Amino acid sequence: PLREKLPFFWHGLLTSSLQKVGWPSLMLTQNQLFRNLGWGNFEELLQAVTIDPAMLIWLDGLNSHKSSPNENYGREVMELFSLGRGNYTEDDVKAAARAFTGYRIDAGNPLAPTIVFDPNRWDSGAKTFLGQTGNWKTQDAIRIITEHPACPPYIASRVWSFFAWPISPDHPIAVELGSSFAADLDITGLLRETFLHPQ
Repeated sequence: PLREKLPFFWHGLLTSSLQKVGWPSLMLTQNQLFRNLGWGNFEELLQAVTIDPAMLIWLDGLNSHKSSPNENYGREVMELFSLGRGNYTEDDVKAAARAFTGYRIDAGNPLAPTIVFDPNRWDSGAKTFLGQTGNWKTQDAIRIITEHPACPPYIASRVWSFFAWPISPDHPIAVELGSSFAADLDITGLLRETFLHPQ
């Protein structure tokens, strides 16, 4: 049952919808992404879903380029997917949006369009993001997010809230589980500690 439940959890946290995406094949690809990576390292999962075609359509990443960075994914990836409110600033959202520029869709195969990174669409300038400055790309921004101290307890709280009962990231259980999770961001390890927890 967990093999079905866990992709459902990730779809609820790293959410998107066929209603806007429009391609059932892309939603299937995203579901397979959750099935394949949803047990492993959280940074790898977040890296993959960030450039997932369905997610890029859902949060307007394909409309984001250096002359007009779209802030939708930059905000959602921190507020809902990884850190929670209060752990980033509006300047961080703007910097993330710049880092996430550069992607476009190659719809050569209408049943399975692919994503292409176009350096001409990417904002290559220096960005200060969550306290770190550099000419960050998408992969750098996701790494910085998952290294942030708010990330492990946030993800632990979401896992616990889904499988047990609702808690906030500052709840002692989330802090405890997050402390272990921070060591390697191993999702299976977090699940094991959750299911074996005395509570």
